[in-house]
Amino acid sequence: MHRTQLRRCLEGTSALPSDLSGWLLDLEAAHLAHPCPRQRRSDPTLSEIRKAG
Repeated sequence: MHRTQLRRCLEGTSALPSDLSGWLLDLEAAHLAHPCPRQRRSDPTLSEIRKAG
């Protein structure tokens, strides 16, 4: 993916292609289902994900 396309997707001014979007959603689900055993409990990003899930 070109970096401009990625930047636009992150800014919300463009959408990801459906095949890439589906792959990323599958990848996210796999990471959430099988988290790293060495996660830091105090990581603020992980805390937000746990609250949302």
